[in-house]
Amino acid sequence: MAFSSGTFTIDTSGTPYVTGTTISSSVVNNVNTEIATGLTTCLLKDGTQTATASIPFGSGMTSTTGGFTGVITSTDTTASTSGSTGAIKTTGGIGAVKDIVTDATFQPLGDTTAGDKAAAGYTATLGLILTGQGSTYDVTLVNDADGTVAGVPTGTTNLFLAGNLELGHATDTTLARDSAGVISVEGNVIYAAGGTDVVAADGGTGRSSHTAYAVICGGTTTTAAQQSIASVGTANQVLTSNGAGALPTFQSGTSLTQGTVQASTSGAAIDFTGIPSGTIQITIGLAAVSSNGSPNVEINVQLGDAGGFETTGYDATVGVIQATPTTTTDANGFLLTEGHDAADALNGSITLTLIDATTFTWIASGALNRTAGTDQVYVVAGLKSLSAELTQVRITFDGTDVFDGGKINIQYH
Repeated sequence: MAFSSGTFTIDTSGTPYVTGTTISSSVVNNVNTEIATGLTTCLLKDGTQTATASIPFGSGMTSTTGGFTGVITSTDTTASTSGSTGAIKTTGGIGAVKDIVTDATFQPLGDTTAGDKAAAGYTATLGLILTGQGSTYDVTLVNDADGTVAGVPTGTTNLFLAGNLELGHATDTTLARDSAGVISVEGNVIYAAGGTDVVAADGGTGRSSHTAYAVICGGTTTTAAQQSIASVGTANQVLTSNGAGALPTFQSGTSLTQGTVQASTSGAAIDFTGIPSGTIQITIGLAAVSSNGSPNVEINVQLGDAGGFETTGYDATVGVIQATPTTTTDANGFLLTEGHDAADALNGSITLTLIDATTFTWIASGALNRTAGTDQVYVVAGLKSLSAELTQVRITFDGTDVFDGGKINIQYH
């Protein structure tokens, strides 16, 4: 054996040679054979000799020309976190025409760059980074049948999924694309662009449009489509319930509308017209109202509809609170006084209330006081049914007097 553990030894009978002795040809031939065998076993630098077994290197292996080919085996298992140590180290990278296989893990330590065609990298912020450049996708995930599972379309930040998305479970929460613009969960459509309205039972409205500015209400059942009320109403109306089984409607509210105050300084009557339909209560207020004063003239309130003021059919009474109380009745209007003299000033109010809209029946109640003359308090009450819906009220006299002082206004709702 010429080599043993890396040491070349000539091991043949007749060696070593001894001075003064005859060297036989067989000894020399054996030595030449040993040398030839040893040289044949050597790995030649010109690359004409092929190694027949693994070659251990004690301090690494360096190539200064075209890299390495074949199989490289190292017993160095030193872990590396800097890239400066490990089993195989090169300054120019590793090029392979076959697969690179490892029994451990592949751990890149640097970032990728925008020009990388297919690279894996790492940064402390992003962790594992995959970068690629393809005509359809930059990065593609495929299955064991080489079928596309997911991909990042070239040059975009989008993610393409070829199949369904399973959320938190292998089969029971499948998010799928049914068709163009249609998404479903477990086969139940949850959104369809331009498609069927999402029913209320699935959290939708059950309809495609609503009346602009209209109030939205529930459907006719717990799962029926939502509804819009018939109209958006008008200013100052309020939304009013019409009971179970019916949509609410906008109706005249209970807020008071203030009329325009009128000076009661002339004329035999003060009229307030244009009272809107649906009015259910009117309050007439008088402040320091006086007349030119025929003795004991009476002031009264008359109601009117579209046909004019009605001057008969009143069931009206006024009571006077004084040392000796008295009462007076009248059929021509709701009495406010029991006699009114020129020196008197009248203050107070009378409220008219609709109690039956079908018969246009109104009741009256109020209290006023008389000053400047004899101090008295008037208590007013009465009843009147009109021939149609009320539209106007009048404050006037039962005689020929005219107003000469004070002011009058109304409030209604």
